[in-house]
Amino acid sequence: MEYNQEISNSEKLTYSTIRIETTYSNGSSGSGTGFIMNFCTLPSGEAIPCLVTNSHVIEGAVQGRIILSYHTGDEHFDDSRHQGVVIPNFQSGWIKHPDESVDLCILQLTNLFEQLANAGKVPLYSPMSLSAIPSQDQINTLSAMEDIVMIGYPNGLWDSYNNKPLIRKGITATHIKKDYLNKKEFVIDAACFPGSSGSPVFLLNEGSYYSNGKLYSGNRTYLIGILYAGPRISVHGEIEVEDIPTAQSGTSVSQHMINLGYVIKSERLHAFESILLKML
Repeated sequence: MEYNQEISNSEKLTYSTIRIETTYSNGSSGSGTGFIMNFCTLPSGEAIPCLVTNSHVIEGAVQGRIILSYHTGDEHFDDSRHQGVVIPNFQSGWIKHPDESVDLCILQLTNLFEQLANAGKVPLYSPMSLSAIPSQDQINTLSAMEDIVMIGYPNGLWDSYNNKPLIRKGITATHIKKDYLNKKEFVIDAACFPGSSGSPVFLLNEGSYYSNGKLYSGNRTYLIGILYAGPRISVHGEIEVEDIPTAQSGTSVSQHMINLGYVIKSERLHAFESILLKML
C-alpha cells in the first residue's frame, strides 16, 4: 500500500528505501540499499512495483532478507510495525540491466506483496516513479554544483525500531549534465560507506531553490542517480575505484576513502521499463 499521508518530501523519501540483507555460502553476511520504483504505470494507476539496487549487492547471495513496514489497517501508521521477509534463491529472481556494464538490477515485488496481503500484512511504502527522473530540459537548468541527498544504510546503520534509513547530504562533484569519463554517470562529494550500495541520490529542495541564478519558491525533487562505487586510496597511495561493498572488511576502510561516490544516472532505469513491457 502506497504511503499517502501529507508529509514533507524528505520524510516521504524515507518510505521509498528498503534495507537488503544478504547471506553467502561461506556463512558471511552483508547489507545494501534498495528502493521501490513503479514501472509500467497505467492510466488506472496500476503499476509494477520493483526493488532497485546494484547487481553487486545481490551477487553471490544464497539468501536475501528485506525489511518491510506494514499498514496497520487504519489511518494511523505505526513505523515500529515491520518485519524481515526472507527470499531464498535470492539471485534467481532479479532482472539485470541489459547493458552488462551498468551495475543495476530489479526484482518484481507484485507477487510477494500479494502473498503478504493475503496473509494479512499489507506492505507500506512510498515508491519512486519514472516521472521523478529529470528530463534533459530539466537537467540543462541545473548548476555544476547542486545540493544532493543520499538515502540508505551506511555501514549497515539504520533506525531498527522505526525501520528508517539514514539521510546523508553532499554536493555534485561533477556536472550532472556531463557524462563523467564518457559514461552515464556523475560524481558526488559525500561520505560513502559499505551498505550504501544501491542508495538513491536525489536533488531535493524544500521551500525554495536556485536555478540559473534565480531564486524560486516551492519544492523540487529529482531522482538523479544510484550510488554504486567510489575511489579509495590504497596503502601504496594509489587511487583505486571499487564497488561500494555490502560489508565492512577486516581492515579500516574509512582511513582510505576520500568521500567521493560514483553514481549511475537515473535515466538508465528507463531500460527496465522496456524489458517489463515485453514480459507483460
